[in-house]
Amino acid sequence: MMMPHPTKIKSLILLIFVIFFQISCEKDSDLFLEAVLIPDNPVDIENTTGSETEEVTLVSKTVELSPTNDAYVQEGKGYDDNIIRLQPTYRTSYLMFDLSTVEGQLENIELKLTVDTDDGDGTIKVFKASHSNWTESKITSTTAPLKESELASISKAYKVGATEKINIDKNLIKNEMISFVLTQEDGNDISIVSKENPNSNGPKLIVTYKTTEDGEATAPAEEEPETTTNTTSDASFVNFSTFGAKGDGTTDDTQAIQAALNKEGKLVANAGATFKISGTLKINQSFEHSIDWNGATILTSSTLNPMINIDKRASNGGTTSMSNLLVDGKAKATRGIQIQSRVNFKDVQLTDFFQTSSSSPAAIYLQVYNDEDSMGDYMFDGLIITKTVGASNGSITDSWGASNSMLLYWKEIPSSPTKVTIQNGSMNNSWGEDAGLLYILDQTGNGVSGSLGSVEIKNMTFFDSERRAVKGFSGNVTFENSTFTDPLPSNPNIQKGTKSGLVVFGGNNLMSNIKFNNCEFVSRGYDGRVIGINAKDVEILNSTFKAGADLAFTKKIGDVLVCNNTFESGGRIYGYNISLSNFIGMISIGNNTAPSGYNELNIAKWTSVNCN
Repeated sequence: MMMPHPTKIKSLILLIFVIFFQISCEKDSDLFLEAVLIPDNPVDIENTTGSETEEVTLVSKTVELSPTNDAYVQEGKGYDDNIIRLQPTYRTSYLMFDLSTVEGQLENIELKLTVDTDDGDGTIKVFKASHSNWTESKITSTTAPLKESELASISKAYKVGATEKINIDKNLIKNEMISFVLTQEDGNDISIVSKENPNSNGPKLIVTYKTTEDGEATAPAEEEPETTTNTTSDASFVNFSTFGAKGDGTTDDTQAIQAALNKEGKLVANAGATFKISGTLKINQSFEHSIDWNGATILTSSTLNPMINIDKRASNGGTTSMSNLLVDGKAKATRGIQIQSRVNFKDVQLTDFFQTSSSSPAAIYLQVYNDEDSMGDYMFDGLIITKTVGASNGSITDSWGASNSMLLYWKEIPSSPTKVTIQNGSMNNSWGEDAGLLYILDQTGNGVSGSLGSVEIKNMTFFDSERRAVKGFSGNVTFENSTFTDPLPSNPNIQKGTKSGLVVFGGNNLMSNIKFNNCEFVSRGYDGRVIGINAKDVEILNSTFKAGADLAFTKKIGDVLVCNNTFESGGRIYGYNISLSNFIGMISIGNNTAPSGYNELNIAKWTSVNCN
């Protein structure tokens, strides 16, 4: 066989090489083109290992949770019974559920309640509670959580045995331990089956959530887990423990806390600490304080008066802010917090103060002066005060038996705008022959009426006080969205029964610019009178006088507008101990819903107006 010529072989090899080189160059060119056109972070790419992307299938599941705790509070005392109860201004219920067991994204939440004992009607509101640090066996008005965001509302008639489902706003709920506060805004009281009821149809939280088929949680990637160790994340806050405070409830922490107050402006306590003190804590330093007590309790076994004193007038120290604190006098201390300079309080609670000397007991004792550090805005948000007790001696003309939840004294007329705001809280259980809940007194005479000083009370509940709930002897006072309820005549805490009205406004001198809007006055047979004494330029609007609560005028009165109110059966408007000459202005009345003949005022001293 003839062999190919070597030259032809070389040519063939060279041709094959050229073809291969061309193909390689074209492929490199394509790769280069792809590298230029494909973005840096492509959205969809194939797995470089060759395996396919695994798809996650989500399914909806529903679980029915029973409460870990359920109870109600009435007149400051907690009840862990077969039922939980609701009644406007009188009974509030609390539920706690553990949602940490729900491993998935929350889709829908319903609260299921079963009516027990008797029928009821009205509006039930469900609020997210401020904390879950309570138990059904130990809950009181002091330890109970506060209302935060409203989650749901239902208004209807409730029949015995009926089950009501209330849709809860899931956007405000997380997979954690959570508490609800249940209130009844109006209507006849309601009883609800509790988890202890033998019928076994207590409250349930029906939770629908989205999870994987195997039940593993699928939380949204963008949500960051919350830390619950401290309520402040500011690293500049110094812990009281740095100064040696133990917070164990037995060690005397007075000196350690005082050292911290003297040194630092920003302070935080360990969550839930209990600080025992034997001396008054003084906040009088030349710098502002911002204190997160982080759910701590300050208590004492000493007869302190007060437990905390805040006065930065001399040092020009500015505002003192504090939050998340319970001050417990343990029936030893006479006063809780005494204040002479500007403060900003958030969720501060005070309880159990007792009279041991001629000094009248009070949880908050506020005095406002015409001083740079005393003037300005005061805020008491979420303020809850319960149980102040005076030692009665048979006289209402001295300080014995004169206990108050909060005393507010205008010591001097402020020369710059000064406003005291008290909102979103409660004052209750003040006992003694001259006991009240909130006492506002213009000690300048009547100078506050025409001044830059004012008081605003909003979204507050006042109940159970021996002589009166509120004594507002000052001008420039506004009450809004607040409820006032007198005690039951059978309340065992009543010492002498020296009742003097539910709310008294005006003063010993003529006071002006006093307003009530969208308030509720509730009589339970003790003394349901709302009394105006030496007052003018008064507005009482859009309010309800319930169960025979009255509106009365005495001494001097004039320029009063009474519009768009509701007077229930037995409620009336009248005057007493007032001569015709002491009507110093007209009382204008109109558009009230009331029984026939409710207006008993002298026809010459009032006029009918259209308030629309």
